[in-house]
Amino acid sequence: MKKSFLLGFILLLVFQANAHKFYTSITDINYNSNSNSLEIIMKFFIDDFELAIKEKYNQPISLSLDESDSLVEAYLDSGFKIFSKKKEYKSTYIGKEADKDYLWVYIEILNFKPKEENYIENKLLTEVFEDQTHQINFDFNSSMKTFTLSKGSPKAYLDIN
Repeated sequence: MKKSFLLGFILLLVFQANAHKFYTSITDINYNSNSNSLEIIMKFFIDDFELAIKEKYNQPISLSLDESDSLVEAYLDSGFKIFSKKKEYKSTYIGKEADKDYLWVYIEILNFKPKEENYIENKLLTEVFEDQTHQINFDFNSSMKTFTLSKGSPKAYLDIN
């Protein structure tokens, strides 16, 4: 009995040592030609996002509560940007949805100028997780471009061609 318990315990330790959590977010950006705006949906693991806010603002948070919106918006503004050589676009926080595993955040950028040389920067969560990546799906007039940003490469050109 002791041997099987010990074997089970050793196997548990081995599997836990080999387990690797991945750190990624998904951002879908859709260009709306009728309103010249970017409609943006971001999906995060909720526990990772809560930890990042706790670390940055030294404040525990539950993202399922409505009063967390101001911290979510401030955190997004600190690490997610879309800009051209001429200016940084102002994002408008629309809201968020949360369940036990995921956080969806909705933002919009008005008066987007697609003919300018535009860039995206996403540094969210990279201050907490070295391996954090962000998959960006950019839909411009039904042409989809996908790229990945990370701590070592947080910026990309939003190519519309």
